[in-house]
Amino acid sequence: MTTLYNPLVNIDPLALNYLTYGQVPLPLSPLIPNFFSNATLNSEGTTLNTNGLVLSNSANTGYAGFTNYTVKIPQLPPVNLNSLTLEPVNPNLPVLNASQGFTLEFDLKLLQESSAAGRAGFSVLVVSNDPSKSIEIGFKEQGNSDRIFAQNATFGEGESSSVPLNLNQTQTFWVSFLGDQYSVAANGLEILTGSLRDYIFNPTSSSPPLPAGVNPYEAKNLVFFGDNT
Repeated sequence: MTTLYNPLVNIDPLALNYLTYGQVPLPLSPLIPNFFSNATLNSEGTTLNTNGLVLSNSANTGYAGFTNYTVKIPQLPPVNLNSLTLEPVNPNLPVLNASQGFTLEFDLKLLQESSAAGRAGFSVLVVSNDPSKSIEIGFKEQGNSDRIFAQNATFGEGESSSVPLNLNQTQTFWVSFLGDQYSVAANGLEILTGSLRDYIFNPTSSSPPLPAGVNPYEAKNLVFFGDNT
């Protein structure tokens, strides 16, 4: 078992050198560590607030979260955005082999969430060592019937949990891969299952757009926790 983040040991989620924080649009000042303006840290965990990612007067638009990948930037300027690619934060992260099976465990409390139909204010993305075997789980706050669902390959809503969840209470989730299937359990109860996905994502046409080489859905052994809507 590999621990990516344990706030009881290291409050800072970056301390174990497995995860990094990223956001689009970029922070106003490159001198300020990115996530300190959008996250608060304590021994219970990290609270991520993405309301500040404003690109227009009408909507909060952007991406923010923690992942085990970072953008590789050429050392010599000028930087050509089309040359940017993703690279692992720590090459020693275990291989996420769907054929052999693996499980990602995490605790989550959803304080507040607002999102369009088919999308979610908080998502967890897991890409195995074969990017055609991936799953993105959205967490949706809907009053007394909070739920989670799987994003389809074209980012519509797929399988949805039939058991209502109280997401504003801390719960332990397990996302498991085995063969071509995934399952999600909450507090020891399986609430979602289905086929793994091969996501169809064009970074340059996303909103906001990303460089062509920055495609998290094609990055092997990737995990992401955050807001990618």
